[in-house]
Amino acid sequence: MNTPRIVGILLAALLCLSPVHGAVLKPGEIVPNFTLTDRSGKPVKLSDFEGKIVFLEWFAHWCTFCRAAAQQIEPGIVEYYAGRGGNPDGIEVAHVILNLQSNAEAATTGFINQFKLQNSVALNDFYYGVSSAIRSQAVVNQIGTPQPTFAIINGVAGSPSHRQWELIFSHNGYGNLSSPIQTFRSKIDAVKQGVVVEPPSVVALGIPERNADGSVHFLVEGNRRETIEIQGSLDLKTFVPLGNAPMDPAQRFRVDAAPGGLQFFRAERKAQ
Repeated sequence: MNTPRIVGILLAALLCLSPVHGAVLKPGEIVPNFTLTDRSGKPVKLSDFEGKIVFLEWFAHWCTFCRAAAQQIEPGIVEYYAGRGGNPDGIEVAHVILNLQSNAEAATTGFINQFKLQNSVALNDFYYGVSSAIRSQAVVNQIGTPQPTFAIINGVAGSPSHRQWELIFSHNGYGNLSSPIQTFRSKIDAVKQGVVVEPPSVVALGIPERNADGSVHFLVEGNRRETIEIQGSLDLKTFVPLGNAPMDPAQRFRVDAAPGGLQFFRAERKAQ
């Protein structure tokens, strides 16, 4: 009889599908760029939400607390931030709902329609692949994870408050939160806009021209306001400062170089 062998194979397969304990992500860690499919079968990656705060909400149509959460999150999170143009720093909040129940298309559609979630991104996570990796550490050892599951991820690059793709918050269950909407908002509002790093400006030196007194002058151009120090050298080894040219995008500046046989010139940006 092959029953023990079949049971053993099934058990091994289930173990392979189950998340490793150490793989559960904690707030502060970076979420890998996972890919799931939407309800039409189109793949959607976490990185598709770059530049946004990603609010993830796992649900099943039959889950009582999922229904209670959906009823409050649509006005309390989705409409709230849409009406304000994002969080206090102007960062858009992307609401992503993740369906855990397979083979229930009609019931899932009814859930989405009932709670006006048509404008949210709807993905399938039937095998709990992402949910199991993000569920809060407090329930890792429990049998039967409370639903719904929530996670907030920062998709903003260069943010001074959080690293890009950092897991900011995760929680399982809804009835066990005393102030769920306020809790979610406090985490979302803490994300700061990324710092824009300006590209380095271009500095151009014109062809040196000799003056009657033997000094040298040339034009200096830059593409934004800054201070440029003009330096001269006899041998390309030692450069001496000749003067500063404060640059402006709309102007050119003439810099007179002192006489003395200088043959080589360069421009160096000075800290403001």
